[in-house]
Amino acid sequence: MTDNSHKSRIIADLERALAYLKELETSDDVLVLIRAGRALTVDMAAEIRQCGSEWMRQLCERTEAMKRPIGTKFGRDWIIDTNRLLNWIEQNEGSHARADAKARLKEIVSCRSCP
Repeated sequence: MTDNSHKSRIIADLERALAYLKELETSDDVLVLIRAGRALTVDMAAEIRQCGSEWMRQLCERTEAMKRPIGTKFGRDWIIDTNRLLNWIEQNEGSHARADAKARLKEIVSCRSCP
């Protein structure tokens, strides 16, 4: 291997590690979590799953009743944990559906950070 290919490989490894660290970054601020795509409003979750907001609210209620909540209720609405939603999608609709939902999530998050 040449020096350039070693450098390129190291840079790629570091970029992957940085992306992983960003995923692990925690915050207590729900607004930060929503902007980062780690927590979702009902409307965002519905867009990611491609369903109606009311269906998503009902899913939140069903999963809470089953003691496997995908979100938590605030007043009359829900804040949904992104990883729990993606896991639910995978368990109930398969890994391909999860990959599709994750792609839509990335698109939504990147659009929110656009000026």
